[in-house]
Amino acid sequence: MHKYAEHIVEVAQELWGDINKKMSHGHEVRFGSYGSKSVDKEKGVWTDHETNESGGFVDLCKIAYPEANGHLADFLEKRFGMDKDPTFAPKNRDKITTYDYIGDHGVLVYQVVRTDFADGKKTFRQQRPDGQGGWISSIKGIERIPYNLPEILHHAKRWVWVVEGEKCVERLRDLGIVATTNNGGSGNWGDEHSKWLADRQVIVVPDNDEAGRKHGAKVVNSLLPVAKEVRLLDLSDQLPEKGDIVDWLDSGKTRQQLASLVKGAPAISEAMQDPGEIEQDEIEVYPTMDLSALMTMPPVKFLVDSMFTRYGFSVMYGPPGCGKTFLALDIALSVASGRDFHGLPVQQGAVLYICGEGVGGIGKRVKAWIENRGGGIDENELPFRVLPTAVDFTNPGDVEKLKATIHQLEEKTGKFSLIVVDTVARALLGADENSATDIGKFVKTCDVLKEMFQAALLGLHHSGKDGSRGMRGSSALLGAVDTSIQVKKSGAQLTVVTEKQKDAEPAEDYFFQMESAEIGTIGGETSVYLRKISADEVAADGASFNEKELKAMNCLRDATDRNDVISVEVARDSFVFWLLEKDGADVTDKKAKDRARKAWGRAINALETADIVVVHAGNRKMEWVKETDTVGHGSDKV
Repeated sequence: MHKYAEHIVEVAQELWGDINKKMSHGHEVRFGSYGSKSVDKEKGVWTDHETNESGGFVDLCKIAYPEANGHLADFLEKRFGMDKDPTFAPKNRDKITTYDYIGDHGVLVYQVVRTDFADGKKTFRQQRPDGQGGWISSIKGIERIPYNLPEILHHAKRWVWVVEGEKCVERLRDLGIVATTNNGGSGNWGDEHSKWLADRQVIVVPDNDEAGRKHGAKVVNSLLPVAKEVRLLDLSDQLPEKGDIVDWLDSGKTRQQLASLVKGAPAISEAMQDPGEIEQDEIEVYPTMDLSALMTMPPVKFLVDSMFTRYGFSVMYGPPGCGKTFLALDIALSVASGRDFHGLPVQQGAVLYICGEGVGGIGKRVKAWIENRGGGIDENELPFRVLPTAVDFTNPGDVEKLKATIHQLEEKTGKFSLIVVDTVARALLGADENSATDIGKFVKTCDVLKEMFQAALLGLHHSGKDGSRGMRGSSALLGAVDTSIQVKKSGAQLTVVTEKQKDAEPAEDYFFQMESAEIGTIGGETSVYLRKISADEVAADGASFNEKELKAMNCLRDATDRNDVISVEVARDSFVFWLLEKDGADVTDKKAKDRARKAWGRAINALETADIVVVHAGNRKMEWVKETDTVGHGSDKV
């Protein structure tokens, strides 16, 4: 045993993270959720039980500190206060190779580092960028992607070869063959890899050992539901035990010989039986809880007291124009600032607001909140970020880009407590919200983001034409959420009803009044904020304007420049398209457009009667009534 082996646990912690205390016993120290890596602190040796790799203290140091190869003795002396020892000098024949796993947008997602030692041993480790020029020695929570993904996507009509190991991929690439593999070794190919090969022709080439044959069967079975064609190329009769396609090529075989073998390879149409039985110690098991642990679980934590759970997935829904965005912004700004939400305590943290549509009105609404609810908060200090574009939650490329964006933002804002998706429909670009399968993809992405960033997810969604029937689209969404909240609107008043609260009692109903307020220093510029009211106030005050009248006000306000000049045609067109979308009418339907224009005229007449606007020249010119401070100016934008 090396004389410095007493430091092996310390090195292992830097490489693998915290000790798994539950699975550690005596001189054996375990790491990882399932204890897949271990260190014998008495013998000074380590073992990776997933890859069956092992070694001593020096070997582990070479893996943990690749940047120090060539001067490891000096590095360890500075780090641990050790004396120089010539036995640390790495042999010239040691070789370190890195393999970059690049996402579909050309961004480095993670990296595999392979070390081939002079004594014939080899080790693998995985790492991801930390966003600051360094590395994090873990890819936990990162969705796995196939190696060489950009080339797979670029050559969309070519066969794809699935082999075992990045080295095999690179050898085939040298021959002009499109190839891929997965990180983590045999047995770790999954559906998250196969989805990238949908409708492709694929050739699977297993290694010549039991693990390789099991892996090959797993890859084939995962590909069958999605690939256009799957062939299995068995080279076992031409390979040594544990040999792979690199060994086959190194024996003098050519690309032409390989092509001829492929032509005779069988096409697989039915699931393959896994060869041999999997050893019990190769199977990961799920952790369980006994009744004592179950009964002593801490109470549910809330992001917004009684309304939204701390790590929950929630949906707030209602018809277009009902005030969902106003309400969501109020909640988001309360969380970002740590201010209570109308008397309800919040858990403060950074907020990301994904605004798939109508980002132009967000700024005015934030100003109104800060000036009327924020109590002098400096907006530049708020950990509140807006993503002003739609993100397709069913597209793996969009999802990976979103993850990278959040990781980068966290360097400035700190950990996110809340991610708002406005709207669910805009997060399903190209997908069908009536499809349980597509909604399932959306929900999976929300779950991944929730777990990866330990943040609550809030999606804004529309109700159907019949609001009494709940959310629009597949019922799978309601089944998946922890909290479901309906927003109802009557004039300038909102009613917020918690319909589902999975882990707690549903919150009481809340009522809000939309209040008009001047913002900034520009005369006449107004926006709206929410004021909480009682049920008695709702009954006494009643509704001031109907939905279409409020929308007309909103369209007029958005079409008003700083000199208070209204672009009437812009406002009218905005109103017409909103009403067509609300009614599910085709924009090319002339009769539907005529009906929408008539509805616009009736709404304008009501506003003029109420002294909101002055109309001139047959509705072609309008002016605001300056002395009027009527609720509804700038009301909910949809």
